[in-house]
Amino acid sequence: MPYTSGTANDLGAIKNAIVSACTSNGWTGAGNVVYKGNVYVNIAVVGAYLTFQAGIGIDGNNNLTGAQPVPVRIGQIGNMAFTALTWPLSYFIHVQVDEIYLVINYNVDQYQWAAFGQSTVQGLPGTGVWCAATCAGNFYIPGYISIAPDSGNSYYPCPAFFYSTQGINGGVGSEDGNSYGNAFIHHGLDARTWSGGTYNNNIASGIYGAGVLQKVLPNIWNSESNLLPIQVCIPRTSGNKVSLVADMQHSRYLRIDNYAPGDIITLGPDRWKVYPWWKKVSAYRDGTTTSTGIEGTGTMGWAIRYDGP
Repeated sequence: MPYTSGTANDLGAIKNAIVSACTSNGWTGAGNVVYKGNVYVNIAVVGAYLTFQAGIGIDGNNNLTGAQPVPVRIGQIGNMAFTALTWPLSYFIHVQVDEIYLVINYNVDQYQWAAFGQSTVQGLPGTGVWCAATCAGNFYIPGYISIAPDSGNSYYPCPAFFYSTQGINGGVGSEDGNSYGNAFIHHGLDARTWSGGTYNNNIASGIYGAGVLQKVLPNIWNSESNLLPIQVCIPRTSGNKVSLVADMQHSRYLRIDNYAPGDIITLGPDRWKVYPWWKKVSAYRDGTTTSTGIEGTGTMGWAIRYDGP
């Protein structure tokens, strides 16, 4: 499927680029919504942010129905001035059959992303629609972000993709409109609709199992890092169990110690493009919170299937 890149001078130009990439490849536009199959996503410029909010349909006025609790977004992270977008910036759009990925690069070495699509896991009572982005809809403590190999700290926003383990360790309550999560999926299990990011409640996580492997990469033998599957699970309301709700086909978790942002990894017929979650900082490779004054996400990152030149 197509890959496209370019430069933008404002949020509206980024919106136009991703809407164009979608509608040129089988999606339909209706107002601010693009949709294909069961996936409906509202993409809008709201103040200093480009917001993304998924739903399970639209009404006669092209408003989402059954929408995720809050939008997710790209833009300035919390109240940290050094994370503000600068213009012009570069964008990279990966269009796959069931998954869409947008990555932007600004301030030389800073990145943000947004993604949406539909789960390929069979048998879900819900639609399997998911939507995620760097910035949460709300912030518990604005101005700080946190990341670690196996746990996105639930007290601070985490700019990675389905990255928190706090909910699986904590509780299974209902989502609510005060969520500061940055990734949501409509699964329908246990009479719930969306799982995402409410503190200690109902979190969907892809790093829950992969985090242990991230800790031991890159390997000592040849300094390579494996591309780890992003398999999103949710805690069940009984039986102390978790269930798989999404298995991403076109993105992988990756330790980027020995890769530069933008590198291409070739594995047989497949190519993967490397990105940090926000800003690579090798000196603090396991990440930290920006409350410490360290402005970066270590060597935590990911790779997205690449069909470019």
